[in-house]
Amino acid sequence: MGAGRKKSKIIIATNNRNRMDNLRAICQVSFDVLESNCGQAALDLLDTYGLGISALLLDFSEDAAGAWDAMEKISQSGFTDLIPVVGLMREIELDKLERALSLGVSDILQEPFYPRLVKRRLENLTHMNAQKTETEKLKIQAATDPLTRLLNRRALEEKTRQILKREKELTAVCLMDLDNFKNINDVYGHSAGDKVLAAVSSCLQQNIRKEDIIGRVGGDEFVILLRHIFSPEDARERMQNICTLFADIRGQLKVSSSVGIAVFPRDGTEYRVLFDKADKALYHAKNMGKNRCILYEESFHQCPFQSSVSKVDGSHRC
Repeated sequence: MGAGRKKSKIIIATNNRNRMDNLRAICQVSFDVLESNCGQAALDLLDTYGLGISALLLDFSEDAAGAWDAMEKISQSGFTDLIPVVGLMREIELDKLERALSLGVSDILQEPFYPRLVKRRLENLTHMNAQKTETEKLKIQAATDPLTRLLNRRALEEKTRQILKREKELTAVCLMDLDNFKNINDVYGHSAGDKVLAAVSSCLQQNIRKEDIIGRVGGDEFVILLRHIFSPEDARERMQNICTLFADIRGQLKVSSSVGIAVFPRDGTEYRVLFDKADKALYHAKNMGKNRCILYEESFHQCPFQSSVSKVDGSHRC
């Protein structure tokens, strides 16, 4: 490495002190090493540094803390398209290997760690990652909401359209809006409001299945696509269970939400139709006192009102 050349940043995530010490000693010659003792802390570093991270070494050994949960979130967020993840394992078991690869892990390092091999693999991975064109990175960034790391409105709509074209099972489009969010911004400031949005997004990601999709479509509005549900009521119960988790999200700040739900193919087969019907159901949830999940009914269609989620300019409903 030439004099004065800035080292690439990598994250090593393990709560095993010996593993950390060994890998730090191997890697710090060529890389700027950021240390994390659990999967969640690694996610926090990814959120902080974003594309400034060249690789993540994530410990999947049996004594690792939160690695699989973290990898699920990394996979859902699309980070694996931009940042290579190297799995650390004490022993390679076929089922764990298959799971890691299916989630987007690029390579596996097994103990004992041989310095030259570790260095060579990381250099190859980070070099290949650097070769990705700026256009590819910008394309992925353009599909992501910068605050929550969720799909933005346009990307969510496009992805959902593609799914519905080939979907054969019941799927719910759930439109969620935070109750009285404007009051949080007015009383506590927009910084507090942003923290609430980020916390809600994290809660959603932690409590949906791998096949489900989340996007932020407006200021405090989210779309959750629940795939392969058993019934419309199943979708309502799933969303109700998730929404009850928001109560403790920001300590003394009470956070609740209202949700409108439209079901494919019962309520329509196209995204825009389902979105509009979920919007009508959301309107009724608000009018019924908020903090509830409502399934769309045909009778809602006869009730005129201004679309509640047509605003994407940062303004919020009550």
